[in-house]
Amino acid sequence: MSTCTAIKEVQEVLGKNLSSVDSASLRLRKLLFLGDNSRGDEINAVCKCINDKTVQRRWSSNWALPSGVEAGGKSILLRLEGRLVIHLAGGILENAGMCIHPHFNCPFIPGSGVKCIARHAAWAKWDETKSVEDALKVAWTFGCPTGDAMPKKEKDRTRKEEEYLDNFLEKQRPEWFGENGKYKTFAGSVAFLPAFPVEGDFKAVADIITCHHPDYYGGRKEMATDDESPNPQFIPAIEEGSLFRFVVRPLGRMAGEVPSSETVMKWAEQFLVEGMTLYGAGAKTAAGYGWFSEDKEAAAKQKAEEEARAQKAEAERLAQEQAAAEAARLATLSPVDREKALVEKMTDEEFAALCKQLGEKSDEIKLAVVAVFKTSKKEKWKTWKRRKPDLASEIIKALGAFGKELS
Repeated sequence: MSTCTAIKEVQEVLGKNLSSVDSASLRLRKLLFLGDNSRGDEINAVCKCINDKTVQRRWSSNWALPSGVEAGGKSILLRLEGRLVIHLAGGILENAGMCIHPHFNCPFIPGSGVKCIARHAAWAKWDETKSVEDALKVAWTFGCPTGDAMPKKEKDRTRKEEEYLDNFLEKQRPEWFGENGKYKTFAGSVAFLPAFPVEGDFKAVADIITCHHPDYYGGRKEMATDDESPNPQFIPAIEEGSLFRFVVRPLGRMAGEVPSSETVMKWAEQFLVEGMTLYGAGAKTAAGYGWFSEDKEAAAKQKAEEEARAQKAEAERLAQEQAAAEAARLATLSPVDREKALVEKMTDEEFAALCKQLGEKSDEIKLAVVAVFKTSKKEKWKTWKRRKPDLASEIIKALGAFGKELS
């Protein structure tokens, strides 16, 4: 018999089988049924919460990277080529967790995980070349210590001393990474942000991992034999084909010896793409899970959108500058000249509407209208007097004493 983790009062509010819970995070981590036959049903219930189109639309319409997150940074789009299984140990159901955002109800890859995968790709490149250049790329991009230090106990060491990256850097650049080096403890130059699906482009599914030899792996048998009963385990996964956005941005910690922000950002992007396409994210990567590919079509579309946004932002900036300059210029003019400048900017329709309401306007506006009729709109006034004599008479009457100059 299954047992609900929610108290009776909560169950009454949320309905039978917790049907009113639309938060996948709560459904997986707090509110579920535990029992021998409930695991698969619970995983399916979580997937249903994640895939709810109403929640997805709310998520995709409300969620955006905070303003300025991508300023100076780089957004990278990668397509999931195999199911993604990540953070399995994060739920109440043993080894059946998933990284689900508690507010936006969507799966995501933590920034710490993204950084580790990218750093592994950078380390693998150094491990292949053993060059100072590649070692420094790891340190400047991800920081020091690099995570590859030689164990203190000799029995735990599996490589030569110089084959551990921290020791390699210490020997090659002692003034920077030695015992008293300037960058002995350095946090790196790039921030790796959590990766989210693009515009709700994701689908959660219930997957199965089957242990064919539970007695052998559990230590109850010395040999794995074919007479054991398979033990299928349900786990949540993200279906392949989902498009994820990865974001990296400079941290602004550049010092004299550290390469430029642009250079380090290029390294970070390169290592991130290599890490996700060569090593993958999450569990079961050896079985084809968690692998990504570059989506050139989506990247081209994103580049075009970014350029359009940049052009729009530049146009808005120029418009604001021009408006500020015009406001400053108008502030230096006399009241009549200021009104004249505003009248001259009016469209024909706006100017005609103003002339029909001159009797209600201030003396400054009336004088401004007289001035434009004698200068920039001189021909219009002649035309109105000839073709619209009634309107011209009304204008002169509304102008009062100021209209004598137009008679």
